[in-house]
Amino acid sequence: MKKQHKILIIAIIILLLTTGVVIYTTQIKIKGQKQAETIQNNIPENNQNIDNEHNKEFEINYSQRKDLGIYEMAEGIYTFGGNVTITIEQDMVYELKNALEQNVISVEDILDQAKKDKANGICEAREYKDGGSIEYLYPEYTILKCNKLNENKNVYIGFKGGILDMLDKALERRD
Repeated sequence: MKKQHKILIIAIIILLLTTGVVIYTTQIKIKGQKQAETIQNNIPENNQNIDNEHNKEFEINYSQRKDLGIYEMAEGIYTFGGNVTITIEQDMVYELKNALEQNVISVEDILDQAKKDKANGICEAREYKDGGSIEYLYPEYTILKCNKLNENKNVYIGFKGGILDMLDKALERRD
């Protein structure tokens, strides 16, 4: 009986490891009310699904500020709580606002790169039932593409970890 039990446990562990995906749900609460519910997070473990030909055209660098201010970089894209620079190759570094103004990159480029990074296991993604917002969680920062029912369709780059609930609070204080 114990041997069969151990074999069953080993088989389950092998099955979980070979799928390489952890699926879980979380809830975010603001002021005691359920504000947004995560649909699911698909996180490739140990970057097993990384495409060897995945080359980033640019690197986003985020540095935390002391304040949690929201600053507009261009129409529809903001930084939240930090400064953002874009590195193209090793010696070409731009402030996000300048990179967007000079058409070095676009908001679509940033979102396309985040989608590729998610597919290649470089970042995690959370989708919300608030109209379709999605957060791309990197080790040092988060990209939030809002698609809220209240018509907020902006992109925010902020500190690491989920920023949706803190952003909602900051936006309420601004209004």
